[in-house]
Amino acid sequence: MSSSSKKTTVQDMFQGARDAFEQMISNLSGAGLTQATESEVETQTAKQGTDLLRLLIQGHLDLRTAREQLELIPVLKERGDAVRCRLRALETRFGRVSFSRAGVIDSGAAKGTPARFPLDEELNVPPELYSHPLRRCAAAWPPRQAHRRNGGGNDNGLVLVRSRDIESRDPTSKVRQPMT
Repeated sequence: MSSSSKKTTVQDMFQGARDAFEQMISNLSGAGLTQATESEVETQTAKQGTDLLRLLIQGHLDLRTAREQLELIPVLKERGDAVRCRLRALETRFGRVSFSRAGVIDSGAAKGTPARFPLDEELNVPPELYSHPLRRCAAAWPPRQAHRRNGGGNDNGLVLVRSRDIESRDPTSKVRQPMT
């Protein structure tokens, strides 16, 4: 991506969400839905609303990435640490988002030391693809329905995670433990 095409302001980072919101208003107030049933309006609004929420999360992640690149990476490089940016995908309840983050290997680290990702740590994202809230939804979903929803198999790779596994990785989790 050239420097002229990079998102440079907070306004730019959330422009996709603003555009999606304006499109939702246009759709709801336009002639296209004047004959639609309430169910059709609700279904379309839910679909567009979910995409809007995904775009808002994407804008936030873009902002956090930009801050990391402006504030943290220069300090790390000056210290002599090895820094390489990596793209990370994250599946959320609202759809997939992605962000770039710095992989850092301390200057005095032994050869073969894995990189750490300060932004991942700051965001408390799990090492797997699926976000903590999505994992909690999967854990709460009745297994029979989850099985049916996935066409009889686990096609999307999402494994139902036990509540205590989620709680051990996400200290903010409010998942209820089963009664004994």
